[in-house]
Amino acid sequence: MKEEDEAAILVRRARKCYGTKDRKYILDDLDMTVKKGTIYGLLGASGCGKTTLLSTIIGRKSLESGTVRVLGHPPGLTKSIGYMPQDIALVGEFTVKGALEHFGWIFGMTDEEIEERFQFLSKLLDLPPAHKLIKNLSGGQQRRVSLAVVLVHDPQLLILDEPTVGLDPVLRQKIWDYLVQIADEKKTIIITTHYIEEANQAHNIGLMRNGKILAEGNPKTLLDTYGCPTIEDVFVHLSRKQMEKMAFMEEKEEKLREEDRTNYNVVVRANPPPKTLMEKLKFTNRGHARALLTKNFLRFKRHPGSLLFAFGFPFLQVSLFFLVIGTFPEDTKVGIVNEEMGNYTNCEDYKLHNRMGGYLLDDNRTCIFQGLACKFVDYMGEKLQNKVYFHTKEEGLDEVRKGNIHQMLYFPYNFSRAVTIIRDGTSEFTDEELDLQEVTIYRDSVDVTLSTIVRAEIYETYKRYAESLAIDCNTNPHMEKFPIVFNDPVHGSDQLTYRDFMAPGMILVLTSFLAMGVSTLTIITERMEGVWDRTLVTGVSKAEILIFHTMTLCCVSFVQIVELFTLSFFIFKLDCKGEKVFAFLLTYLQSIIGICFGILISVVTRNVTEANYASLGLFYPFIILSGCIWPLEGMPNLLRYLSYFVPTTLPIESMSSIIHRGWGIAKFQVFKGFLASFGFIVFFTLASIIILRHEK
Repeated sequence: MKEEDEAAILVRRARKCYGTKDRKYILDDLDMTVKKGTIYGLLGASGCGKTTLLSTIIGRKSLESGTVRVLGHPPGLTKSIGYMPQDIALVGEFTVKGALEHFGWIFGMTDEEIEERFQFLSKLLDLPPAHKLIKNLSGGQQRRVSLAVVLVHDPQLLILDEPTVGLDPVLRQKIWDYLVQIADEKKTIIITTHYIEEANQAHNIGLMRNGKILAEGNPKTLLDTYGCPTIEDVFVHLSRKQMEKMAFMEEKEEKLREEDRTNYNVVVRANPPPKTLMEKLKFTNRGHARALLTKNFLRFKRHPGSLLFAFGFPFLQVSLFFLVIGTFPEDTKVGIVNEEMGNYTNCEDYKLHNRMGGYLLDDNRTCIFQGLACKFVDYMGEKLQNKVYFHTKEEGLDEVRKGNIHQMLYFPYNFSRAVTIIRDGTSEFTDEELDLQEVTIYRDSVDVTLSTIVRAEIYETYKRYAESLAIDCNTNPHMEKFPIVFNDPVHGSDQLTYRDFMAPGMILVLTSFLAMGVSTLTIITERMEGVWDRTLVTGVSKAEILIFHTMTLCCVSFVQIVELFTLSFFIFKLDCKGEKVFAFLLTYLQSIIGICFGILISVVTRNVTEANYASLGLFYPFIILSGCIWPLEGMPNLLRYLSYFVPTTLPIESMSSIIHRGWGIAKFQVFKGFLASFGFIVFFTLASIIILRHEK
């Protein structure tokens, strides 16, 4: 008990290994004692386990077995720790003073207290100007700022991983003098260093190799004990003894280790004091909220790339969608072979000198037709105005084969005469005459969309052409209509295009994936930079980090959706039959789904590359399976059932009903989209929480 009272840090029989098949112990039955009010120098080569040991002490890694006590508590429970990692682990968009303010707010300091500490630390560490951004500082300057944020709240325990690397000797000695001073004030410091001569200034040192503390004690005592002139010689001497022991005891120690795993394989930790009801309900405090929200917004504000991505991409993608999708293809070349024209080169010249259409003879019964081929071409209108005339059918077919034109219309030499005979109906007509009154179309159907659009326009041309013939011959134009009547649509209109079909899905998928991309990169970047771990060491919980990231991203998404709706409904005039507020709420829920899904991706992936592969790899299946570009009814049954596990499928159906049918949330077809959205938000959130809880 006395040992625990005197020790700031107590580590006993600590074990930590990596790998599953060939298990390598990075900490191997390690014992370590750091007394209160002392400087403890931890010496060891790279890869010996120093950083893993420190990560265990601050609660960021767990042991397989052994005990760790930090200021009388299990790791991760005390907030009286200042931890400086080997990496800089600071937000590059912070100013020098902003970095200290961030950590000061987290530790509950007032602005006046932070200002006082900043002035002191600025002189002590020769900090750069307060307004300079951290990302614009040199490596040495960044390390000084990193050390300053550790010291800002004057912690009881300092854990410094290589704090003096890259600093000049004068500043290095100045820092050591300060550490000695605060140790006299009963503060405890653990410091790792490559400079062995620095270790002589520590009260105690620990020599670490291959996951073990070979020896620990006062530097002078170690020199006297082992009869060596320098600490480096002591290290060499102990390393040789360890190698000899390992060669002799390797097999025996493995057996002992196996037995020990059975008898001592639980990490012993004291239970934390029970929380009151108010503590359970209070997930954060004002300082944490201010620090985290300020950090999140500053990263956006001072990062032009993030601003461009967040607000430039919606403008670009929505504009491209409405400008490109669903419009009639312009400059579509249509070939014309009109044998009725004779020596005329085009219909414009022909109709200057010839009559086109039908006219009644004196008996008002017989209707004669003339120049009907050019009349048909004339009714093709502006959409098919790029007409290319050919003299022979073979010449036109050759251009179709070469891919120079998409469609070619062929009118035989006595097209009008055949129409006259057949419409007259007073005499018999031959099969040849039936063939001659037909318009033959030769087409390139490789571009299915273009071919379908042009074919539909030719059908419309024929309807206008046939009705005009009836008027010319003083007959009822209704006789020329198809015997199938399409009434006005119950929902929507005949003017809806493929763009209108895709628009609801485009809005939701775009919103969801923009939010997913931003949230994935934001969080995984913090994890890779070390900002995530450094923030957790200060006592901020993972839940707080995720909640305030979500709040920030929800604000960004709100602006994105306002931008997207302004472009869609007011600039490009997408018609919305229902209440836009329901469409907005559904879209906002999709953005929250994207944020939660992005957080989940950042939790399960290890780097930006993996996260990007996951995000981009999911985009294509999502857009295909959600019914955004093709109806769900066109899918095989199995895929149709699977499509309902895609977060955007049901909301797209609901969005389409709001926009094109004018339905409200009282309709189940709309309500189910909201219900599905809430379900996916809960699912992705719970999945992230479960994974983070088991992460060590």
